[in-house]
Amino acid sequence: MKEIQFEIDTATGELKAHVQGELGRACLDVHRLVEELVGQADETVHTREFYQRVSPQEQTRVKR
Repeated sequence: MKEIQFEIDTATGELKAHVQGELGRACLDVHRLVEELVGQADETVHTREFYQRVSPQEQTRVKR
């Protein structure tokens, strides 16, 4: 299941978002969407999932 977890530090207002369920570079599309909604990220940390390869069967394409 794909999901985004948000954590907000009420003292500083710092927002952390963690994308789960997207392997490889697909999470970057979600990351860009989050930035459009809440603003530019101060820091981006890639998890182990980011570096996993996605098989062609798992890839989805968006038609434009």
